[in-house]
Amino acid sequence: MRSLLVICLLARGAAAQTSSSDARVVVSRREARVTFPRDSARRWGWSSSDTAGAWTYIWAVHTTAIDGASFVQLVVGRADADTVRRFRSLRALVAAGTVIRCGGESWVQVCEERSVGKAAVRDGAVQITLRDSALVAQLFGLRPARAELSFGRPGMTTSWSDSVSVEYVEPRIPSPSDSLLALVAERKRLARKNGQWVTRSISVRPGWAGSDTSWVTIGDTLEIRVSEALCGGDTCAGNWWSPKGDSAIVVGDTTVLGAVPEPPPPRATRRASPGVRILPEETIIASGVPGPIRRIARRPGVSTLHVGGLEPYADTAHVRAAPPNALTRLVVVRPPVARVVIHPRPDTIRAGAEPRFTADVFDAEGGLLTYARADITYPDAARRAHPRRYESDADDLPPGGRRRVVATFRGVADTLTVFVADTAKR
Repeated sequence: MRSLLVICLLARGAAAQTSSSDARVVVSRREARVTFPRDSARRWGWSSSDTAGAWTYIWAVHTTAIDGASFVQLVVGRADADTVRRFRSLRALVAAGTVIRCGGESWVQVCEERSVGKAAVRDGAVQITLRDSALVAQLFGLRPARAELSFGRPGMTTSWSDSVSVEYVEPRIPSPSDSLLALVAERKRLARKNGQWVTRSISVRPGWAGSDTSWVTIGDTLEIRVSEALCGGDTCAGNWWSPKGDSAIVVGDTTVLGAVPEPPPPRATRRASPGVRILPEETIIASGVPGPIRRIARRPGVSTLHVGGLEPYADTAHVRAAPPNALTRLVVVRPPVARVVIHPRPDTIRAGAEPRFTADVFDAEGGLLTYARADITYPDAARRAHPRRYESDADDLPPGGRRRVVATFRGVADTLTVFVADTAKR
């Protein structure tokens, strides 16, 4: 069965389209019938200016489901090229939609493509009917007292949502047994545990990185640290000096990554004038925070960095797996950056078109610097130039003239001048 990923953008808000007093959720063992508030809109559809809020019509019902993550929604979507569309009625709009089941513990939801129910319009209100008894049992098997209904449409900056009482009718869903409640509690515990993980890695700055390799150039003075982050859902939090321990980072090839020369001794200071006291300089380091190990990239080549003896992670009961206590990372030293090349390189583009500009970075020997990401800016854009790394569309380029696209990496730049045609005059 194929599935698709969607971004859940229905935020709670006070932009209710109508009163929710006529919303109902009626459930039996055989079916669930969800009626949304009457829709008071006079027009249905979208235009190219509807960029705020949801890009689709969505009527959704959320419950405290047995698996803890399922919900059902009626979706009327728009294709990438479908910038303008009008429906003659709410009934025609609903007929173009699909009732799908979605789930997921983060902002990114996984939705099945197959239809799981029917949708219709009754007395000006959208109604979703589910007749799959297994799905009904999944959504309402815990006998939740309330369900949350929500609605979003193109152009709405906030969606409507409200909590509605669930009416249970014959033949009724039985009350959940103790064994079912215990199973759900264990599933929730495992979901929380599997939804959190710890990452440990060796950080090399400045430089750019792949999964287990860092790239630097000759002459870079590197700061090498061990980082640790706790991740859950879509976010991670950590620091650059944890974990602490008596471990040491071992450099594999010291001819590639050599020691940083000792700084020259301080120059003699002049004698203080009578009555003036010169205070000695002191370096203050926060207690318990080890400084980075510093190395200099001396010649092109590859070296390993290895760290062992890291402290075991203390709270393994609440994460997916314990992180490793030893790490290894490759560091590739390349010649200095020599040039940046923007591509594609069109002479003319149309306003609203989206050639996505990228940039390649080459070293002094002509080699491509893998994973090096240039900043791309538009100095002639109407809005303040905002750097985008490696890949950027041309939405910000104003029409009616020649515009510059600039890519920079470590002080080396490439500039492309392109004519942006005004499509309104074509």
